[in-house]
Amino acid sequence: MLDSFSKIFVQESGSPFVLSIPGAKSRMPSAKLGAVLKALVKLVTLPFISDSKTVLTGSAEATGGPLKRIGARKVARTPPFSLDYVKAIKNSFGSVRCTVNDVLTAVLGSSLKRYVQETTNVQPSKMRALVPVALPRKKSDTLRNLWSFVSVDLHSEIDDPIARLLNIHKAMDVMKASLEPLMQLAINTITGKFTSLSMRRRLSSTVFGTHSVVFSNVPGPMSRVKVCGYPVEHMYGPFPNVRLQVVAISYNGELTVTICADDGMVPDPDRLTELFLEELEALGSAANISSEGLRMS
Repeated sequence: MLDSFSKIFVQESGSPFVLSIPGAKSRMPSAKLGAVLKALVKLVTLPFISDSKTVLTGSAEATGGPLKRIGARKVARTPPFSLDYVKAIKNSFGSVRCTVNDVLTAVLGSSLKRYVQETTNVQPSKMRALVPVALPRKKSDTLRNLWSFVSVDLHSEIDDPIARLLNIHKAMDVMKASLEPLMQLAINTITGKFTSLSMRRRLSSTVFGTHSVVFSNVPGPMSRVKVCGYPVEHMYGPFPNVRLQVVAISYNGELTVTICADDGMVPDPDRLTELFLEELEALGSAANISSEGLRMS
C-alpha cells in the first residue's frame, strides 16, 4: 500500500508525491543460531497456542453457540484524531523510544479487552494480534506486496496502560531484530508450493482462528494530496478479513481507525471505536499528556 501511494497521489502543487516515513529503519535481523531457533520454535508452535476464548475468537462458550467465521460484515471508524497527540505519548518516556505503532497496538489491546468484558462475562487473559510486516525489496521491483504476518501479544493481562505499552514496545523491538518475519515468509512460500489447497486453507484457518484480531498501521502522506486533480480529505481502510480487522491510517496530521467485523462476533463495532478513543485518552492521561486537541472533528 505504501508504494502505491507514490503511484496514485500528487502534491497539492501538482508535483510528484514521495512518501517519507520519519524514523523508519531498515530491519537487520540477527542471524545467530539462537535467534533462528527461537523464531522457528515460535512459528512452529503458533497454530497450537490459542487466545482466550471470547466472542473475538468465535468461541461457542463465549457466544452461546458456534458461529460462522465468515459472514456479513459491519464497518465502523473513529472520527479523525490527532497524530501529534499519539506522537506526544510515544515521546514521553525518555530513553525508551516507543513508536506510533506501539501506542496504537497498546490502545487496541485495552479497547478489545473492555469490549469483551462489556459484552460477555469473559475476562480475557491472553489476546494477540496478527500484524503484517513489510519486508525490504528493491525499488526497481514490480509494484507488489512483500510481507508476512507476525503474532504480537497485546498483553491484555496487564491493567496498567503504561506497563502494557512498554511491554508491547519491548516485544516489538525484539520482533524487528529477529528473523521471524523472514522465516514466516519462507514458511508461507514453501507451504504454498508444496502443500495442497485444502491443507493451506486448514493452516490459515487455524492460525487466524487462534488470534483475536488482525491489525495494520499504515503511515500515509504527511501533507494533503490530490487524486485526478481532486484533494483527498480523509483516508479510511475498510478491509474484510476472516478475523476482526482493524486498520489505522495516518494522513495530513490525522489518524483514523477503521474496524471491519463479523456481525455475529462484533455486532456493535461503533462501540469498539468509542472504546479505542477512550483508551487512547486514558493512556495519554497516564503519560501526563493533555487531551486537548485529541479529537479533530
